[in-house]
Amino acid sequence: MRYTGVMESPFKIGSWLVEPELNRIVRQKHQQAIEPRLMRLLVLLAAKPRELVAKDVIFDEVWGGLAVTDESLAQAISKLRKLLDDGPDGPVYIETIRKKGYRLVADVTPADPLDAAAPMPGLFRRGAPAMGLAILVVAALWVWNSSKPDTSSTLPSGYFVSNPITSMLGRERDPAISPSGSFVVYSARLPDGSEQIFVHGIGRGTSDRQLTTTATNYAPVFTPDELSVLFLRKQAGNCSVILFTLIDGAERIVGDCIGNSYADTTVSPDGKTIAFSAKLQNEGAHAITLLDLESREQRVVTAPADAMWGDYDPVFSTDGRYLYFARSVSEAMQDVYRLELGTGDLIRISRDGRNIMGIAVTGNSVRFASNRDGRYGIWEKNNKSEGLNRLPISETGIINPSYSASSNRMVFEAITRVSALNRIQDGQVTTLHEFNGEILHPDMANQQNRIVFSSNRSGFYEIWSATKSGQNLTRLTDFRSGFSAHPRFSPNGEFITFDARPTGTARLFVMKSDGSDLRTVGPEDFDNRYAPTWTPDGNGLVYSKETNDQLELWHVSLETGEETQLTTTGGTFGYLLNDNTLLHTRPSEPGIWRKPPDGSEPSRVLETIHFSDWGNWAPAGSSLLYFDRATAKLMRKNLETGDIDDLASVEGYVPTADPAVAFVRGSGEALVVNRVRLESDLQIVDMSPPQQ
Repeated sequence: MRYTGVMESPFKIGSWLVEPELNRIVRQKHQQAIEPRLMRLLVLLAAKPRELVAKDVIFDEVWGGLAVTDESLAQAISKLRKLLDDGPDGPVYIETIRKKGYRLVADVTPADPLDAAAPMPGLFRRGAPAMGLAILVVAALWVWNSSKPDTSSTLPSGYFVSNPITSMLGRERDPAISPSGSFVVYSARLPDGSEQIFVHGIGRGTSDRQLTTTATNYAPVFTPDELSVLFLRKQAGNCSVILFTLIDGAERIVGDCIGNSYADTTVSPDGKTIAFSAKLQNEGAHAITLLDLESREQRVVTAPADAMWGDYDPVFSTDGRYLYFARSVSEAMQDVYRLELGTGDLIRISRDGRNIMGIAVTGNSVRFASNRDGRYGIWEKNNKSEGLNRLPISETGIINPSYSASSNRMVFEAITRVSALNRIQDGQVTTLHEFNGEILHPDMANQQNRIVFSSNRSGFYEIWSATKSGQNLTRLTDFRSGFSAHPRFSPNGEFITFDARPTGTARLFVMKSDGSDLRTVGPEDFDNRYAPTWTPDGNGLVYSKETNDQLELWHVSLETGEETQLTTTGGTFGYLLNDNTLLHTRPSEPGIWRKPPDGSEPSRVLETIHFSDWGNWAPAGSSLLYFDRATAKLMRKNLETGDIDDLASVEGYVPTADPAVAFVRGSGEALVVNRVRLESDLQIVDMSPPQQ
């Protein structure tokens, strides 16, 4: 029997007041926010005071049966002990039963009703009078303002403190805060695989209200009057815009969203128009579409180049004059733009070419989630000043922000990833490394018996190296800023090239395979350069650079530093062969292309590789080695005969957008990154002037 729901009301453990619904513990005047998973663990132990709770039970109840190591459990217990001011020697709260599990040794008693905030009535009950809205809003504001945790003793001065508001297993996403800042609407994937819409009342202390029960529902947003929620629904191959009335639970279709593939709906300040991204043709890029909710007429307002991935994540300015959105040159390279709706004038806000994961606006600034410095966080561009500033928020891994100007609150999604790096040889899979964070862009050198990859396991994305067996893990770079990515061994295995942005602009670097003798390559300008590979002689690099609003491939000589453009019809990633034939992928078209050395037009030599896998392939003599996402297999195609062979099956989810597969030419080996787990919970932060 699951413990969930058994102890949702506040209770006491020793001198601590535990409030599961609010994900916090309180003692005297000290309030401490607690991660949702740690709260689930604490509640499980408290449900059986002074009794052994076996490890297997904890894994099942707290982690939902996911594959978790004893070390992960020990780390969670250590965090709980630290929060409770406990310790392993002579524990006051949690005792370790060696090789078996843990037990709570402190007294568990019901909470005094005066200790905890009183629960509020259900949100918008059917048949409830509309005037109840004002009462709910006032009550929610009072409860929230009276329950902010005091973390001044645990955070540096000047930080904004975030607090969890959801704690489901899996992923809660697409949060949108109401204009008053009193409610949050979001989507969540349920155990049956469906995605449904929920509403959370801030500070209420009661369960969230589920609005939908069927189909796939996502990208919710409140109407300006807060009486309804708009969201997108996909069912039986159709995409519809749904208006859900909160008072009576009625819903109706107000338009279609054919071609939408992003969770990115926004509503205008007057409530008459919504915007979302859509790809209206089989080829070409995603563009921002406006839908008039009264006439149901649609109008495309942006025009990205066909070779781009396209535009997404639109959000209206507070006065409705502008539309902010992210423009993606390729799937993992985006920047923020501002469109003036009346004139069509377009301004580029950022010039990073990094992931943009959600945009929010205030009255005088735009905020967006990005890993532009190597860590996902919220960046702000003030309309009256130059430059971008990272907001000092206590949480990390922040994406999909939503802001309420009237309450000065912001909600966002806090993500946690667990990744594994696997080595495949002769069809056998060996896991080399698994840890919290991301592993990207692996490569292997036979000559040096080494592997190399990019990872944020140290907090920032740096270049790491290890032996082919996974031993002697070593960090090769120490920029502690920017994003170090796409490492590749030289043909003789003695050097590594990669791109990084320690000062903002993506530059090319070369270093010895042990991390020494680091130097930059190419001109020192403000153009971003990405994903380098070596020429066969080891004297040059092939890389992508934004050229005339799209990515093209270039070559740079390591001896002279001279650059030469190689493509004019789009290029994301490529290899030069011995005869100067160029094999490459394009930003928004599937397949691998071959450009002859005589300069004639490229022809497609492989159609099945998805453009999300732009870097998951390599040449091998007269063949191509590649990852086929449709079949989850490593494949080989002979370019002379056209024959295709299966090399190995790949288990688990292989991330898109960034290269996650590397082939060792001539060895029959490959490296594959799997995302073991992706979870997220929603957090809220009061953006009033920070504590001093």
